[in-house]
Amino acid sequence: MECEYCRTSSRKFLCSSCVSEKLQEFNAEIKPIVDEKNELIKQAEDYLQIKNTANLHLLLSERSRRERAVLTSTQQSRILERECGAVRQKVLQLRSQVERRRAALQSLKNNLKAQHAHRDLEHQKELAVAQKKWARMHKSMVTTRRVLVNELVSLFEIQYLEDKTLVICNVTIPNHLINVSKIDKTELNAAIGHVIHSTTLIARYLGVKLPFLLINNGRYSHARTTRWKDGKQTHSKMPLFLSDRNLRKFIVGMAMLSYDIAYLCYTQHVDVPLSQVTNVLQNLMQCCRAEHLGERSHTTLFRPVKDQSFSLDFNQVLRLTALRYRQEGTQILPTGLPDDRTEGQSSNDKHFYRVSSVEDHDGDDGRYRIGIAEGGRFQSSDDEDHTGFVDGRPDADNDENWNIVDLLPTYNDSDPDEDEEDLLKDTENGLMSFNLSASNLVPGVLGMMETLGSRGNDMSGIAYTFGLPTFGSRTSK
Repeated sequence: MECEYCRTSSRKFLCSSCVSEKLQEFNAEIKPIVDEKNELIKQAEDYLQIKNTANLHLLLSERSRRERAVLTSTQQSRILERECGAVRQKVLQLRSQVERRRAALQSLKNNLKAQHAHRDLEHQKELAVAQKKWARMHKSMVTTRRVLVNELVSLFEIQYLEDKTLVICNVTIPNHLINVSKIDKTELNAAIGHVIHSTTLIARYLGVKLPFLLINNGRYSHARTTRWKDGKQTHSKMPLFLSDRNLRKFIVGMAMLSYDIAYLCYTQHVDVPLSQVTNVLQNLMQCCRAEHLGERSHTTLFRPVKDQSFSLDFNQVLRLTALRYRQEGTQILPTGLPDDRTEGQSSNDKHFYRVSSVEDHDGDDGRYRIGIAEGGRFQSSDDEDHTGFVDGRPDADNDENWNIVDLLPTYNDSDPDEDEEDLLKDTENGLMSFNLSASNLVPGVLGMMETLGSRGNDMSGIAYTFGLPTFGSRTSK
């Protein structure tokens, strides 16, 4: 059928009666559905009127949220699984690399152990050679020291006379009670001067540093102590030249000289009894004839003198020295002193020879004085002032041209981190420096044994080789 307006033949046209009939049939068909819809709506309205409807909505929304979270987690887990797979591959690669490096490290460690073992063996051989050289050098130095000391004894003519009196340059220091009023002071001062000179030379030859500095300067000879006060270095000088007015200070100076010689004997393993400590000439002779002379020194690394625990008390030496010297009309030892055996006395009261802590007000610039305390107070009746100046110039502490102590390597125990290899290297350098300095300053030191071998028993030329002073003509012994 064709439309009369659009002339389209594809459409189906119905008449009004047909449409009405079709509409009635449609309404009849849809009525049960509408009734069912209305029934469902009524049921839904009844269901929504229940009290737990709000909780149900919450649960439903929570389920939806969790479903979305599960979906997101699933996606992230898949991404992490892919990343973990890549990391596993990298871990496997690193493990294989670590195994290779461990194998290489073990190989290098084995090689290093072998090298260290070989190096340690070489070092032990070098150390043994160096120790042998060191021992030979020390033996040669000990021999040189003994030759120097023997030559000094020969030069100063330290010998025993027929009456068993020990003399030095034909003068002596009596080893008994000395009355300074009757003794020849010139001869005594000459003997003391020779003892001071020989002691300082022996200390230099042996490389021993004495507790008290000894200065040999004629009538200005003295023993010196050094101390610090208010950040300044000060000196206390005690005369070693006896005059008519300095007996008390002279006694202190002689005690310091006796203490120095006793310490010198101590370093050479010579035991000096306390009763003989004031016999300076005899003790000096024992030191020169010591069995282990020159083996230990303060200035060498090989077998140095490390033990400084010298047990001799200076107060005892001072007391024994004061007991030896007396003067007519002068009381050296006070009679009113407490006895050492008196109970209840302190240790300070028993020693009446002290170092006074009272400042000196007679122009010594606050220096502490060493003297004899009488009745608990410092007493000094000496009027002579030893200023230490000769001809307007200060006295020299060292009048020699060279000092064997200054040529030797100095022992230093202050560095705890210094290993054996560095110590050996420093020692070799120090010995090389000593050889060079000795060959330049003191020609003939290293070749002394050959010189002595050519001269036999005659050692008179050694004094001139080392620049030692001579004292007149030498008489035959």
